[in-house]
Amino acid sequence: MTGQRNTSPEVAEAFHRLRTEVAQLFRRYEQTLLKLAKCDWLAYPDPATALQQITETAAETLSIARVGIWLYENDRQQIRCVDLYESDVARHSSGMVLLAADFPQYFAALEANRTIVAHKARSDPRTAEFTTSYLVPQGITSMLDATIRLGGETIGVVCHEHVGPERRWSVDEQVFAGSMADVASLAMDNWKRKQAEDERRALERKLQDAQRLESLGMLAGGIAHDFNNLLTAIGGNLSLAQQTLSPSSPAWPYLQHIHVASTLAADLTRHLLAYAGRGESSIERLDVNTVVSEITKLLRVSVPSGVTIGYDLAPETLIVEADPGQLHQVMMNLIVNAAEALGESEGSISISTKLLDADARYLIERFRVPELAEGHYVQVDVVDTGSGIDAETRDKIFDPFFSTKFRGRGLGLSVVYGIVRSHGGAIRVESEPGRGTHFTVIVPAVEGAEITQRHEAPLTLPWRGGGLVLVIDDEAVVREVAEEMLMRLGFRVLSRADGEAGVEAYRAHHRDVVGVLLDLTMPHWSGAKTLAQLRLAGCEAPVLLMSGYTERDVLSDIVDPYLADFLAKPFSFNELSQKLRELVVRKGEGSARTAGTDAGVRPLIKSSG
Repeated sequence: MTGQRNTSPEVAEAFHRLRTEVAQLFRRYEQTLLKLAKCDWLAYPDPATALQQITETAAETLSIARVGIWLYENDRQQIRCVDLYESDVARHSSGMVLLAADFPQYFAALEANRTIVAHKARSDPRTAEFTTSYLVPQGITSMLDATIRLGGETIGVVCHEHVGPERRWSVDEQVFAGSMADVASLAMDNWKRKQAEDERRALERKLQDAQRLESLGMLAGGIAHDFNNLLTAIGGNLSLAQQTLSPSSPAWPYLQHIHVASTLAADLTRHLLAYAGRGESSIERLDVNTVVSEITKLLRVSVPSGVTIGYDLAPETLIVEADPGQLHQVMMNLIVNAAEALGESEGSISISTKLLDADARYLIERFRVPELAEGHYVQVDVVDTGSGIDAETRDKIFDPFFSTKFRGRGLGLSVVYGIVRSHGGAIRVESEPGRGTHFTVIVPAVEGAEITQRHEAPLTLPWRGGGLVLVIDDEAVVREVAEEMLMRLGFRVLSRADGEAGVEAYRAHHRDVVGVLLDLTMPHWSGAKTLAQLRLAGCEAPVLLMSGYTERDVLSDIVDPYLADFLAKPFSFNELSQKLRELVVRKGEGSARTAGTDAGVRPLIKSSG
């Protein structure tokens, strides 16, 4: 017997309601996923905040108590909770760690399955391991976990945890859970790409900074070299003037002031060469109080008239071991920085020094440099009453190229920081808008030591020479002062502006040439090439090589069998005189060790003194 199945109106209505609810749930899942798919995850301030949005949305959509996102760590031997949302208290937490060794069945299931559907979590073999330690204490009865995959690899899991009576997860809910894992993967991929892009840009910035520093170093080296040529003219003419005048002359004190200023300038150019990688540090024992006094006297004319400079220098001698040029650079930058902070306004700059006895705790708390050893330090404080700086600027003030000035020099305080740290010290800045700025510098003190004395030869003519000296230098100011110095020593002088012309001059006057002053940095023919060509032309006379760079840089590739020597620019009359005499002595010793007297070598000394 056949016939139609009779369905009661109640059953039909219930079935219709169920289909409507399922359809509504499906549309709800679909709308949620569509909304999340369109979400700009990079608009969130950090990945953790983005993941919080995912856990909150999943908990609300599925009406469950707990949703967590866990990620693999330690070569996949553990997973860590990066966000757990508890909907009943609207709370986020993180940090819990689960070890694969403690839950082997669950970790194996994660590797083998896209989803873990545990209607009865406490008895399901894949999740039962959590029963005592996790499920029962949290009241969890059912779990729906979906693995997060990125680049074909499982990197974590989204855990949906139901609290209350056991829950049977529908197919739609399982699909939704998998989709939420995909959304988490999308968000994390976006942040991973952003991180990679940020790292690439940071690397590019570092490369650009390195290139700028390299270019700046080359520029600094070139400026220092050219400036040394000018200082040669200044210092050379100064020493000639001192040879001419008596110390009782009214002009003598002014010459002494010029001497101090030119010495400081030479120290600063040496520091520029060191910054350019073409210089050498010269560590000496210096009195910090003397350095402060020298620099402030030199800079006083550049400080606005409305600015007063006050001193509170320690009564005792404060000795440190430092490169003179670099220590002068530190003080100069700090004082210039203070003056610029005041601008044209009236105000004051206070400079104080003292001996500091500091323990390790004080050094760490005050200067935040853990490697500083406790002990005695020389402390220098430079305080201005300028406009001050805010916290953001204060945090960047020692960064390379950072400047608060529209046309700032940019590297000043970064160089100061590097110098102080290289000398085993530290620097601290304290400032607030409207309350001025306070720089504190500390450098290890040297106790019981004497200051390094710079001894200069007396301003006398120790000897006189004779014969023709060939001067080859592309700088006219250097040639002129060298000519005058040599003539005062009794020499005749022949000068040329380039190497090729110098070699031709030697060939024309080789019988009379008793010595050569040769610049090493020249266009067309370098000093090294010119020296080689002179030797090929038969020149056995002593050659004095001159350069504004250091001896190490310019002589490293020069091998000369005829006792070439080096004279650093700038040089004084006495330095040139002494160096020439040393060359003659060495040349004489070399001739004595060979087969008698070389008739082709003419002595530089005409009459000894």
